Amino acid sequence: MEYDRHRAEVAVQLGLLRDTLAGADLSVTVPTCPEWTLGHLARHVGGAVRWAERLVATRATGDIPEEEVPGIHGPEGDDPAALDAWLAEGAELVAKTLSGARADTAVWTWAESQSAGFWARRMTHEVAIHRADAAIAAGVAYEVAPDVAADAIDEWLEIVRYVQRSDPGDSAAELRGVGRSIHLHATDAPVGLDAEWVIEFGEEGFVWRRGHERASVALRGPLTEVLLAFYRRRSLDSGGVGGAGVAGVLAGAGFVRVIHPLTRPFPKTRWRGGPGFRHHRLRRVRPQSPDGLKIPSGAGALVSVITGSAEFVLKRRTGWILHRAG
Repeated sequence: MEYDRHRAEVAVQLGLLRDTLAGADLSVTVPTCPEWTLGHLARHVGGAVRWAERLVATRATGDIPEEEVPGIHGPEGDDPAALDAWLAEGAELVAKTLSGARADTAVWTWAESQSAGFWARRMTHEVAIHRADAAIAAGVAYEVAPDVAADAIDEWLEIVRYVQRSDPGDSAAELRGVGRSIHLHATDAPVGLDAEWVIEFGEEGFVWRRGHERASVALRGPLTEVLLAFYRRRSLDSGGVGGAGVAGVLAGAGFVRVIHPLTRPFPKTRWRGGPGFRHHRLRRVRPQSPDGLKIPSGAGALVSVITGSAEFVLKRRTGWILHRAG
């Protein structure tokens, strides 16, 4: 996806999030982000978008504290109409700001790419994935455009690879070892999208590419379901995806240690009872399967190592408390 599509898609995803929230009970717990209610999730997403908008609008050369971001916490009270209006306003604001920048406009980020293009892409997928959380909580269907879903997988693989290169001493070091590989295969992708991924591990880390190739383990299903399983928003026994391969690929000297955080209590003064914004800016709440973090064998557990390792490194830098399972 190109910059123009990303910058427009942020507002599109926010509009779809508003549709998901319409008429929903904002006090319900979000099963995949159990530290939040649906209302907290909406404020988190809207606040994150406004923070990214400020970074781009000011051409920031460093992080901007949340207290310097106008309207970041959203409206006072629990009025759904006010919350909806705040999200709509944020969508208009970010669309205008991103339209006034280019993909290569210099802007501070926490990643390798220091550009407005990074934030347009990151916020596209930030909203798209949390929209899935909202849909699960509200009990409504979730759909996402195929190119957006595929780009979300691309982006997260790039983030994990960046983490491994930038801090090889952390948990990303687990993603090494010759002879292990994963094949993600979307079975319903439109012609020309090439929604298949091969992830190969070596002594220096892992590499990935789009393509159809044999691998140690495979995860197959409709593209949206592959995306949700990859992000651990959907358990592998939900029926949406299937895995095939050798469970033994998960064995061996500490290679597979699926990482689960224990989120410490956040200040109750922020988000009016919800988690503090700045403590979880990169990956705020560890996704959990609705069935209680059931960790499958095979492809899903290996995918969990990938996503879990990136979350570990990013969260360690923001003070999260973690433990290892397995």
